[in-house]
Amino acid sequence: MNHPFEHILDLILALIILFLFPFIYFSQKQDALIQTIVETKTRDLIQDVRSKGYLDRGMYDTYLEELAATGVLYDFEMEHIHSSLEPEYRFRTPEEIIDEQNKNYTGSNVYHYYPVTSEIPHVTDPIDNSGLNMNDETNESIIADYENTPASHDHVHTEECYTGHKHTGNNGFIHKHTHVAGSACRKYKQSIHYDVLCRSCGYEYNTCVAWYALIDGRLETIWTDLSGTKNCYSCNSSSLSLTHHDSYGYACDYEEDFDGDGYHDEVPVGEEREYHKSYPQVPEEGRVALLIGCHIWHRTWRFSDLREKYKYDEPEDDRYAFERLREAYFNNVCNVPLYYSIGVGKAELTNEGKPPTYYIRYKAFLDDNGELKFSYVGYKIPWVSYTTENPGFPEVLNKVEFARMSETKHTINDFFINNIGYNFRDDLSNFANVYGRGIELSTNTLQVCPYPINWSLRATPICGLEEDETLDCDKMIVSITPTNPVQTVYTNEALITTAIATHKDGSTRIVICNTSFSTNQVVKDKKVTLTYTNTVDGKSYNHEMDITVTVIPRSRNCTNGHTYNLNNDGSDPGCPFCNAWLKSLELYYPNTSSITIYRGTSLQDNGVTLLATYLDGHTDYVTTSYIDNLDKYYIGTQTVTIGYKGKYVNLLVITKRNIILCPVCDRYYELYPDDSDPGCPYCASKTPIFTGNILAYDNKYYERDILRKIYEDSGTYYFTDKDYFTITIFNRSKSKVVNILDKFIKGFSKEYIHVEEGGYIREEVRK
Repeated sequence: MNHPFEHILDLILALIILFLFPFIYFSQKQDALIQTIVETKTRDLIQDVRSKGYLDRGMYDTYLEELAATGVLYDFEMEHIHSSLEPEYRFRTPEEIIDEQNKNYTGSNVYHYYPVTSEIPHVTDPIDNSGLNMNDETNESIIADYENTPASHDHVHTEECYTGHKHTGNNGFIHKHTHVAGSACRKYKQSIHYDVLCRSCGYEYNTCVAWYALIDGRLETIWTDLSGTKNCYSCNSSSLSLTHHDSYGYACDYEEDFDGDGYHDEVPVGEEREYHKSYPQVPEEGRVALLIGCHIWHRTWRFSDLREKYKYDEPEDDRYAFERLREAYFNNVCNVPLYYSIGVGKAELTNEGKPPTYYIRYKAFLDDNGELKFSYVGYKIPWVSYTTENPGFPEVLNKVEFARMSETKHTINDFFINNIGYNFRDDLSNFANVYGRGIELSTNTLQVCPYPINWSLRATPICGLEEDETLDCDKMIVSITPTNPVQTVYTNEALITTAIATHKDGSTRIVICNTSFSTNQVVKDKKVTLTYTNTVDGKSYNHEMDITVTVIPRSRNCTNGHTYNLNNDGSDPGCPFCNAWLKSLELYYPNTSSITIYRGTSLQDNGVTLLATYLDGHTDYVTTSYIDNLDKYYIGTQTVTIGYKGKYVNLLVITKRNIILCPVCDRYYELYPDDSDPGCPYCASKTPIFTGNILAYDNKYYERDILRKIYEDSGTYYFTDKDYFTITIFNRSKSKVVNILDKFIKGFSKEYIHVEEGGYIREEVRK
């Protein structure tokens, strides 16, 4: 029996079927119609875009309005595919660029070898002791061994053997004179002087700017020179300070510097003064000449006075004057003639002033001892012109020999016979009244006399002192010689200061000298002065002589066999050889056998340090004073020899190229071996290069790109030839029937509208 409720359910089901299926049918018809509309509108839009080549805002808005009329909401997907062909590029690595740079380098990189020679230090002690003869004597031992020698048996005592007072020639005279008014004592300015101080360089000097003299009563200018008052003699500056001085003269020739300022002073008329003169005051003046000195004097006379005194007739005045000289053998005569032409034959009156017909000419002179002698000058005979050649006449005659040679004409004739072989006696006998001994004397004279002669004597008292009559020649030292002129001693040892003194009488004796030299310092071949003082008649005489002294320190041998000098005080300074010479040399830095450095830098720049160990054990870190043969401009590996004080070490040096900081990318890169810049490889690696390949790829643009262009930019989206454009549409909302059925039948319809249309843009469309 059926339940009443079941009938009700059946009734409801029948009603649902009766109404539902027609609803579903009509709903499906409607969806098919919408599908057709959407496809048609989408196809139209696609075809429109393909023909026009663009999609603008109007076209798209119209399309949307047509779809909206269907009453369904849609989701749109638009896709624009653009095919591209592009060359293929790539980025090189810095390593590739560096390799290319190295291949393109055309510079040089050549290794240069330099020899290395390091010398062992030269060590010299202050004194080289080898080969020196040390003093092995003393003053006492030398004095004990020396025997003084007596006076020489050839010694003849002279005035020089006395050291007391001896009468000497006069040194001058004092005249008394009083200036009188008038021309006799006329005063004049004799010279003008200036003391000059240069303000520029400080140089001081005195200059005479003018000199005047009275000549025949007229004041005449002898010379002037103002240069020293205008410009400095030292620096030529014109900035000078001048102090004027005048020196006065008098016509009477009595002027003197009384105040000692170097200039003759003004003396008032009528005032008597004492004047120093080199000649006595003439007695005619009524004055007594006060003698300065202690020897008698005489008044000199000119030879012309002698000619006048013995004048008989003109041609013979020379002969008679010469007779007086010859008879006295030229003793005690002043101003004797200088030239003598003595011969045979007398000149006629018409030949006055000419020498004899045959003559020999001699010239007077004073030898080193002040003795008058005569030297041969030349001769003349009738058939031979005057000549200076000497056929055999005496070359030099003393006073007596010359007087005797010129005694008579016969004596002169003998000279000619003996020397040129010609006898004039026969000729002379035929002309006895015409020929005879002839003489011609020169007018220039020579003063020779030390003592007076009778006709020229002007006696003056001597000094009044007694002459010394005690011989001192056994005390007068004429030479002194050190016994040891070359000496070598150790420091602080005494020198030998003995010397051999030779006296005027020829005797010798040994003496001890003094010296201020001290042997407390080391010296070599030093000149040292020895001084000896002796006293004769209360007067002291110093005698100096030089010796050569070498002072050396005492020496010692070190453990290495070196001989060296001790200090002056005897202390040991240590062996200078062991202190200077190396025992070993090794590398301290780098602590390996190689080092890497940059081009252009030295080992010192890179801190290469040597450890030097010396013979005495001390060590030294050497950083700069060694020498090496590094070619610092060679890029690569080289074995470098390092030398220091005669020792050597080797170091393998790897020299790299220098680097530079790129200002663009802030990275370091290497320069070429010659330091030229190849360019930054890191910056170069950022620039792509063409690979030779062409890339084909598609660029896709979607609805967001297309809509942004249409609505936010220009309002039109353009395509190019061969572009492909598609539109895909899905329904976003469903019909009411479908929605109801979905409630009863899950998943009844997920998507009931789906349209996809697309196509290529036509070829004729312009880009």
